[in-house]
Amino acid sequence: MAGLTKSDRIKISADLVGVEDTIKQAESGSVAVDDAIVVAEEKDLTNRKLADSRTFYINPYQTEAEYLDGTERTQLTESLIEDSARKVVGNTFFPVDPNTPLPSLSDGVWRGFAPFARTHAVGKTNLEADQSTGNRNEQDIVSDINSKISEIESEPIPNNATGQKCLEGGSCAGGLGGETSEAECLLNGGVWTPGGSDFYEEDTVVTGLLSDLVTLIQEWNSMLVLESSTIPSDTNSTRNPLNQAALSDISSAQSVISSWQSVQDFDTTTTLPLDCSTFDSMTEGDFEQAKLQPTTISAIKTELTQRSSFITTRLSQLTGDGYLGHITQDVPEDTLSSKAGLYGERILFLNMRLDLLTGSLTEVIGLELSKKVQDKSKDGAKNVEEAMGLVMTATKLAAPGLDTFYLNLISAQDYTVGDRVYTVADDQEELSGSIVEIDGNRVKLTFKTPKKYTLDNNTRFYKVL
Repeated sequence: MAGLTKSDRIKISADLVGVEDTIKQAESGSVAVDDAIVVAEEKDLTNRKLADSRTFYINPYQTEAEYLDGTERTQLTESLIEDSARKVVGNTFFPVDPNTPLPSLSDGVWRGFAPFARTHAVGKTNLEADQSTGNRNEQDIVSDINSKISEIESEPIPNNATGQKCLEGGSCAGGLGGETSEAECLLNGGVWTPGGSDFYEEDTVVTGLLSDLVTLIQEWNSMLVLESSTIPSDTNSTRNPLNQAALSDISSAQSVISSWQSVQDFDTTTTLPLDCSTFDSMTEGDFEQAKLQPTTISAIKTELTQRSSFITTRLSQLTGDGYLGHITQDVPEDTLSSKAGLYGERILFLNMRLDLLTGSLTEVIGLELSKKVQDKSKDGAKNVEEAMGLVMTATKLAAPGLDTFYLNLISAQDYTVGDRVYTVADDQEELSGSIVEIDGNRVKLTFKTPKKYTLDNNTRFYKVL
């Protein structure tokens, strides 16, 4: 091929005969890396188990708190940890996105060796923020039930007891027709004339209030079931009795709810008086117990007050240092100036996995990258062989030069008599001539190859295509 200089020929020949050694070195390195990965993964698995042992409790306590206050606390997963170890854009422990500034990092980039501990490490988003679930929490439900009870208590006791209202008899003239009460008659522009027998009809306001309250009470009970199922059996000697107290408080509320739900909706057996004045003056004791009676409602109100107080207490426990705890990390330094609780314990184990210098997962990821480098080295060598093979054929010697016209090659199959060929060694001159004779892998040349062209100094034999 025209255009190749002496320097080009020497370099290309070295590249071609070096392919085999490069591939062997890469394969050997790959095996060594595989062995190192096994050791590193065993070490990281231990550290992962330690971190996961804290996450095992953190997740349910975060969920329980979410049911109580509606604040969503992010849960840490292995994929988030691995993305951080690989420095994926948008990762949580090593932010690297200058387009996403954070409250603590104006340029969005974390430069510490230890992982950034102000996001998922403490249940916050990647923007260091809490976020609302948009779902109703128990305190929302308790407040709504109290409001609904206030509406119920503004209605007459007889109506709440029976779901009925008593209307005075009479007739309406000049209305739209069909009016059965003075209020309805006057509303339609009629003239009401009292007379006739008083009568009863459904009090739709009261029945509607009961329907709303039944729905709210059931929602409350469902929320209590969720909370109860979330509280873990904790081996911690401080948290476990507090968890049992939380379960007991939930059970007490459910017992009150169950008792209220078992009471009839309205008293349908007591004989009601024929006149409204007597009905309107009746008291709770004149009726059988029903869901909206003062005594029945009072039990719910008392439990709501107690439960509301316990929600505050429980949230204080869950977010306090005895449970989830806190982490205070100096920024831009990566030191932890203060830590406590499950968050504080977990970050120590996460540091053991993610620290840029000593982290076990960091080591695994680094070795995996090294493995890819070895594979790419092999691919690169094969590419050199294919590309350079388009312009040159080169082979190593099977024996050093002997100051004769003969050379023993590793393979002479790509050469023919008459080929213009070259011999060179590292730090030696390029020799050139042509092939006179080929006998197997032994070639006779028009030039001698000195003894200083040895196997140790990378002597090679080649021709330009």
